[in-house]
Amino acid sequence: MIEELYSGLLSVREEGALLGELSKLSQLLGFDYYDICIVADQPGGKPIEHGLAHYPQAWLEEAWTNQTFLATDPKAIGRRERMQPVAWDAGYYQQEGAGELGEILAGAGLKSGIEVGARSQNGRVRLYVEAVRDSELLAPRELGLACAQLQLFANMALPPASQLWLPPPETVAQALTARELECLRWTMEGKTAWEVGQIIGVTERTAVFHLQNAVHKLDCANKHQAVIKALRLQLIY
Repeated sequence: MIEELYSGLLSVREEGALLGELSKLSQLLGFDYYDICIVADQPGGKPIEHGLAHYPQAWLEEAWTNQTFLATDPKAIGRRERMQPVAWDAGYYQQEGAGELGEILAGAGLKSGIEVGARSQNGRVRLYVEAVRDSELLAPRELGLACAQLQLFANMALPPASQLWLPPPETVAQALTARELECLRWTMEGKTAWEVGQIIGVTERTAVFHLQNAVHKLDCANKHQAVIKALRLQLIY
């Protein structure tokens, strides 16, 4: 089931489908609500921000009319530098000096949750995913599993979310070379760098070099993100 959810990200073509994949995973992990948000730095201007959420309507209306909630949320403060998963409940907010906000959230049915983040290789694009429960925080073992699954989702959702919500680059993938595309194709088939090198007749080090170039040109964090983005851009098949 988990594998099907992640493979579904490859076919996402609209934001409703992206939120739908997050909905499936959240429910599977025992969460009631969820949101996904992308932030992209712009040279000399305000960052581009876009997102979708499924929360109680009363809370959405309250948060919209009282923007100070967002400004004082300790999860949001310093999240760019942190990027590690954050598990939270009323106790977390109390510890962070925002106990009143924690009580307001709990009163709205948002009693505990997990926030994870992923970012592009250059750090200019960041994606945040959050899953929330109307009950106490998961037990430690379940919490660790949920953090890992949501983190994997965020990593894989970054390329499709970027394509959906951010302006297209002036040059598509900075003209990947034939070798770089070939390495991505074999990586898509599950081959390691050593296996790719054997197939195309180069050393493992050279195969890694081509993959790293592809990752950089596609502005991704790793080769798996690069494969997903190349597929969505129809650079490989």
